[in-house]
Amino acid sequence: MLDKNKKFNVHKFIKLAKKFHPVGFPLGLKTDQERDDMISGITSLAHEERQVRMKEYIDKVPSNIKYIAISAFLPDGDYDKKIWRNLDDWLLHLQSLASKDISIYNDGQMVLDDCFLPKFPHVAKENLIDLGAIRGHHWSVSWLTFNAGKNKFPRFPYYRALARTLVEAGISN
Repeated sequence: MLDKNKKFNVHKFIKLAKKFHPVGFPLGLKTDQERDDMISGITSLAHEERQVRMKEYIDKVPSNIKYIAISAFLPDGDYDKKIWRNLDDWLLHLQSLASKDISIYNDGQMVLDDCFLPKFPHVAKENLIDLGAIRGHHWSVSWLTFNAGKNKFPRFPYYRALARTLVEAGISN
């Protein structure tokens, strides 16, 4: 979605939203600042940017706290690619095509490899906790109305299990 040479990309959408303001309203892009924030926000999720930032901070993170990672990814085959049935899935599938050269595991906005905790050289191994990946798009985990209000992800049981896991691991505050 970031590649300016792709047929479908955020730059073309923002340009269209600047010219025809109502185009951006459904995504909350009513002002120039909101449109600029969208570009910088999506850029910050890009694989290259995340790798640069990780290298910048890898030696600076505190060693006395626990680091926990959990991710949510929808496999390419699980997307409903028919635009008339599911606009959200269709758009996210188009975005996922931009990351295919980096990883086949991507959710249209991030690649799975960028969700794993790095091996911080000065952080004890027991303080690096990777809880795995959920088979669902990260929006379905976090946003109740994902897929035009048809979000069937079991959010309550998921968050209950996550909270219980953290408490059992001794991470309750």
